[in-house]
Amino acid sequence: MKIRSTKILTNVRPLGTDLEVVSRTKPELIDFALADENGKLVYQTLIQPNNCNLSDEKKRKGYTEDALSRAPKLEEVLPTIYAIIETKLLVFWNEEYDLSIFPQLAEKAYATVCAMKRYSAAYGVRNPYFGNNTYVSLSKAAERIGNPGHKLVAHTAASDAIATAEIWKWMEDQNLPLKHCDTDMIPITDYEKVIQEKEILKQKCAQLESKSHLEVVKPSLSSKQDKIGDSDVPF
Repeated sequence: MKIRSTKILTNVRPLGTDLEVVSRTKPELIDFALADENGKLVYQTLIQPNNCNLSDEKKRKGYTEDALSRAPKLEEVLPTIYAIIETKLLVFWNEEYDLSIFPQLAEKAYATVCAMKRYSAAYGVRNPYFGNNTYVSLSKAAERIGNPGHKLVAHTAASDAIATAEIWKWMEDQNLPLKHCDTDMIPITDYEKVIQEKEILKQKCAQLESKSHLEVVKPSLSSKQDKIGDSDVPF
């Protein structure tokens, strides 16, 4: 997360940001979009990759090799993108992944932030083993705030950027904490406490089993009485 000033950040306009690539194994940009907090698309463009060999999943989402072969190259759209984001807060769902693909965004934007971490800190499923919450998918978060249809159009830059922007606005309205740390996690439920206590009990049992070779000697009552003389009796 890149934040220049928390105070100034409150006056910076957020933009939901998403990008799509050829595939996880071929992380070349093919689609980029920005959306405002009202769910309105601010900017979207296809981007021509060096390799247009799309997976079946991308084809099902509406991407075609023909359209991508006629799309502008990344360097052609960079000036427009940079001009838009210079004074904006870029809100990613998965900031770490997206910036690994398009790191220049962090350099050119006013600030960047991860919506997934903020949302998951409040609503993710608690993981007793690691002591934190698991990450929530964008579609599940969108469904929670009243957009169940997002899962039908997920994984296109426009739809994901809009959903991210809407969720960010919802989190702002809910005043969810901005910092992403364990102190922001949701309280452990009773069921999760049982799981945690069971794990602690298992650890204690394992410790006791590791000491099973030690002999525990308990003093017997008869041996103690043999050592007590008449003079030791208090009455």
